Amino acid sequence: MLRIAKKAIVLTEWHYEDKNKDPRGLGIYYSGRWIRNYVNLLKSFVPEKQIYLTKITNEIWPDSNWREFGHIIEVIK
Repeated sequence: MLRIAKKAIVLTEWHYEDKNKDPRGLGIYYSGRWIRNYVNLLKSFVPEKQIYLTKITNEIWPDSNWREFGHIIEVIK
């Protein structure tokens, strides 16, 4: 994705950053789905300062799991 993107990549995903429950920083399996730490995954390809997270609010997506884990993840090239 990064190779062919011209300006940015935008993802809507479940993001998780608890280092106590996810010591390797790659993600956890929760309620039948993977929740990934996208900053850790993407920073091996781009500098961390190019990765932006925006939390999804209840007004945008009124689901309890999306409210807890949902993020818009932007990688600016």
